[in-house]
Amino acid sequence: MDVKIINTSKEGSVEMDSQKLIQLINEARKKVSVGSSKNTAIADHFEALTALHIHENSSAKNNMDKNYQEKIKTLKDRISSNETHLNKEQIEDNIEKSKKSANSYMDSLDRNHGIRKEDIVESHHTPHGISHVIGREVDRKSNPHDLLIKTKTGRYHGSSLKRGSATESNFGVGKISRHHEHEANPKNRILSGLSDIWAKGKKKSKFEKNPDKKGLKLWQARKEVINVHHDTMKDAAEHHASSFNSAEHEVQKKHIKHLLKGDPDVPYDRTSAVTGASIPHNKTRSASTLSKATKFNAESRGNITHFYAVEGDTKHHIASAEHRSTHGPFKSMQVNVKVKETKS
Repeated sequence: MDVKIINTSKEGSVEMDSQKLIQLINEARKKVSVGSSKNTAIADHFEALTALHIHENSSAKNNMDKNYQEKIKTLKDRISSNETHLNKEQIEDNIEKSKKSANSYMDSLDRNHGIRKEDIVESHHTPHGISHVIGREVDRKSNPHDLLIKTKTGRYHGSSLKRGSATESNFGVGKISRHHEHEANPKNRILSGLSDIWAKGKKKSKFEKNPDKKGLKLWQARKEVINVHHDTMKDAAEHHASSFNSAEHEVQKKHIKHLLKGDPDVPYDRTSAVTGASIPHNKTRSASTLSKATKFNAESRGNITHFYAVEGDTKHHIASAEHRSTHGPFKSMQVNVKVKETKS
């Protein structure tokens, strides 16, 4: 459920009232029911269990604040609701992975951030963002926290949890195509023509506006539509590479940093249940490679754009961006960003 709180001034700017934000988002969250999708339930269950494990194994368990206790009750209810969609093996697997992730993250909090278990007074599951916890609106895409902890001193820190996927971010085509639109030099407007590429593909495949569900499925199943969709994804990836390569170095760096969610309002760890590693977001292999690079290059293969840091004749892979639709040809187009898993 999306909650928009807009107050337009005479100049047309948009401002957020933080107290109203907290009230409305909390009300909205109470109305949110876990989706019936098994994949959604598995991921949500894992994240909620991880947040609960931190609560139960830190000083947060001694926090008797009424509002916080209500949130923990809601968290436990969310876990129980998710479990109605899962089998025994999936539940047990999530329990194991959530403990591994929680312990890894708490170890990193102590080792990398000077935050001990005794310092933690709140643990939050944040599937809808962190704005309602910290009391001010921040961009969801720049703050990928799945959980957030609060210390005795009022300090916040979080984690982006990776249950089994190396996916770092997903961007809608419209939003990411506008990310660099304010650059003065046209050559720095990376991906500015991405929406046009998808629109051209739709037109070529003779897309009809507002078809019913059955009509959409029949249209998507046409061989010629599938072929055009395949070519359009490839064109999108090629455009990503060429527009990136034509940009200036600092804009390229800013672009990759945006893809990797490397400029958060609240610091976070990247915590992987696969590798058992919890690493500060700015110290991951990809982030370190990005920060040291003096030259970048992008290449497209199929519908995927690969980004490299270049040192002489050596290329170091930083990330890849897959251009795709998520619900059949030309439905819910996105850019899916991934990195290679690493233990350090």
